[in-house]
This record gives sequence, structure tokens and C-alpha cells, in this order.
Amino acid sequence: MKGPQTAAQKAAKILAKDIATQALLKRANAAAASLGATTVTLGLVSGKAYEAWVMLEIATAFRTHPSHPVRVEVCDNIGGKTATLRIGDGPRPMSGTTFNADAAGFLRIHAPTPMELHNSLLHRGRSGETHELDVALIDAAKAKALRASGGGAFFEKPELGMELKDYAPPSSLSKNIARALLGVAVDLKGIYYRAGPPFHGRWPGRFALATPTGLSKPTRNMLDKVNITPMTGLTPTGAGNRFERIARKWLG
Repeated sequence: MKGPQTAAQKAAKILAKDIATQALLKRANAAAASLGATTVTLGLVSGKAYEAWVMLEIATAFRTHPSHPVRVEVCDNIGGKTATLRIGDGPRPMSGTTFNADAAGFLRIHAPTPMELHNSLLHRGRSGETHELDVALIDAAKAKALRASGGGAFFEKPELGMELKDYAPPSSLSKNIARALLGVAVDLKGIYYRAGPPFHGRWPGRFALATPTGLSKPTRNMLDKVNITPMTGLTPTGAGNRFERIARKWLG
């Protein structure tokens, strides 16, 4: 059994996390600049830096698709083009039609079926309860209709809904985190169970659990039976081609 951490060990862990957060912010700002955004505004919180990085890397993968690149626009809270992408700092409903310079914006992806990329957006499930998705790729027409009707929690299942856990290796996520996402996926009508072999549909599934660290074997076994895609080791140096694979699901 491990003993309690010393003050030096705790300080080293905090420093390492801060360095990792700054690296994520640097990558996120570089990705934002490539999309025409001058800044990415968010609190210096590691989880939000991770959300910003994942969101912007997905958008970049759509924009730089090798055979079917599509236009990506940086938008304010009501869909107007802007040079500043504001990342949401907590669970939020879709805005209505009133501009708010302090409200979170989103990325509009001009794919054959236009979509929007949001962070921390609330979704309403069949139970009537709302659930935050850290990163959500949603149908642009349905999002626009919701804004026109005054905003609120998005009431359709996402094209892709991601739960992000910015935990440092070598720790692994507990099964409880996957259970929580499974419950959200069921309520948002985007999940099904396979009694047979693991899920092998188009990658990724409708939902994904992404983290810089790993998953326990029981957790991975559970996710293998449903269309929740585990994305472990997802870091700037360990992403591989996974963002490109997300874009290929819609662009071929």
C-alpha cells in the first residue's frame, strides 16, 4: 500500500499539471489561429484547456481533410462570425438570439450536412433531465432552430458526444466514470448493447470517453459492448490519427 504523498510530491504533481495545461493552451491557441481566431479565452483550468484543445483539433481535422476539406467558421454565441473563440467555462444551455460578448461561442463546420462543435453544452434527455457534454458535434440546422426559439438545452442526440477526463498518467479512470457516461448516452437515445462481440461499427461511436491516461480492464470491457468509443492516451503527443478519423466518419 502506498503511503501518503509528501509535500514535495504534491508540489511536483501540481507543477507537472500546470506545465501540461500550458502546453495544451499553446496547442489550442495555435489551432485557433489556423481557423482565423486570434485568441481562445478560458479560465486557466486544466479541464477546460483539454476541452479547447480537443474541440479545436477536431475542427482542424475537418478543415485539413486530405480529399474533402471543408470550411470551419469561428462563431459567437448566436452564430455570427468572430475572430475570438470563447470557450465555455461550465455547463450551459444553447444561447437564444441575443448577442453576449461573454457567452461561449462555437465552431461551424460546413460539411455536406453542416454541423456545430460546442463545449460544455447542456442536452435534454428523454427523462427530462439535462446532461453536460464536454465536447459535442451537433446538427447545425437543429442548433439554429433552437437559438431562434429562444435557446435552452439541446433536445436532440449529438452526432458525437464526448466526455473528457484530463487525468494524468499513470492513473486510470474508474468504472464509475464510464457508468455515468453510459447513463447519459441511454437518456440521449444514442446507445445500444451488443450481447455478442465488441462493437465494430464506424469509428468513433456516437459517444466517446477521452483521457490522457488509461482505462481499467473492466471499464474497457463494458465500453466494448456499446457504441461508446474509448480514447485513451489522448494527448498532443499521443493523439495519432484519431482526430483525422473523426473527420473521416463524415467526410469519407
